[in-house]
Amino acid sequence: MDAGSPARRGSYFFLSYAHSAPAVDEVPVDTDHWVRVFHDDLTAAVRELARPDAVAGAGLVEDLLRPGGDWGAALAGALGSAEVFVALYSPGYFKKAWPLRERTSFQRRLRHLREGADRQRHLLPVLWSPLLTWERRTEIRDALVIGEGVPGYADNGLRALCMLRSYGDEYREIVRRIAARIVDVAEHHPIGPSWAPAPQDVEDPSGAPAQLVVAVLARTADDAPDGRAGHVYGADAGQWRPFAEPQARPLADYVAITAERLGLPARTAPITVTQPATTTATQTAAGSDSAAVLLVDPWVAAGDGGAARVRAALSALPSWVLPVVVVDRRDPQFQVGAELAGRIAGLAGETVAPCVVEARDLRHFLEAVPVLVTEARRRHLRQAPVFILEPQHTAPRPWKRGDG
Repeated sequence: MDAGSPARRGSYFFLSYAHSAPAVDEVPVDTDHWVRVFHDDLTAAVRELARPDAVAGAGLVEDLLRPGGDWGAALAGALGSAEVFVALYSPGYFKKAWPLRERTSFQRRLRHLREGADRQRHLLPVLWSPLLTWERRTEIRDALVIGEGVPGYADNGLRALCMLRSYGDEYREIVRRIAARIVDVAEHHPIGPSWAPAPQDVEDPSGAPAQLVVAVLARTADDAPDGRAGHVYGADAGQWRPFAEPQARPLADYVAITAERLGLPARTAPITVTQPATTTATQTAAGSDSAAVLLVDPWVAAGDGGAARVRAALSALPSWVLPVVVVDRRDPQFQVGAELAGRIAGLAGETVAPCVVEARDLRHFLEAVPVLVTEARRRHLRQAPVFILEPQHTAPRPWKRGDG
């Protein structure tokens, strides 16, 4: 294996797609099953064509998540080491900021290729599901190239070919073509590892305002209860890290990133608990234009005045905000935390009753996040006030002689 082999330098490809949101009332499931099927088939095809001593890799988001891991660093590393960016184009791909941010992150690496290099060969668009005629984009023409001469691809997309047995031969042919393109580029025109920004650090290509606010009601390092582990709290409530493992990012960041992947531009907002929360402060964090999830540290209810602070904060919440009390089942003080969580649930009224999540680790909590985000969005659509601009009726100007 020579020094230029992608097996040494990184992965052959990164697979980018628009993540789907699960149904609210269902147990979290793999909502992108056919993406995983394609990913596994493509990885197998690449391995068959690649050098015998090379190992092909891919960069699916779920594969990068590890308890305590930094999503941003993991994604930046995958995007910075992949030789080919495979984009599964669909209507959602162009409506959600996250996959477009992934593409922008990878494209920034291509700026530094030597003059005259073919940058486009490192981008491999695939038509995953068709767009409506009026939604067609210039990028779709590039995605159709890989399927030229294959019946059903242009009209139905690769997802349909993957799902339907009647298209089995056509599906395998396109997978073979994609794999051959990846191997050729990776082994004969390698980029080499280079810096790529984390997707959440890339400006939203659409410039859309936040549609979800992830607010945090938690203690701080200066206000931590006696005996609580030092890594749990930070300088403000937004730095709360409730899980026992050395979590790399605050919990709110993980929720915000998940929302972004599901198509909801998000921002985080800490809420101070050293003083009783006011309606103004809470409204500022949530806002009427955005859905909101309020992550609640059960330990805000501990000590003198704790119950009063929590009651004030919850009573000030707009009805559409979804409070979520998070408890780490591996915490040595789990029993106390669970009792405090129950106390908080008892303090809330029916309109703001919090959801209590007892997670055994960060990964377990993340499995529930897509449903929580989707439920928060549904609450907002159902309960948030809608402002309708009344048309302004202007009285006609009196006619005067000489008017045209």
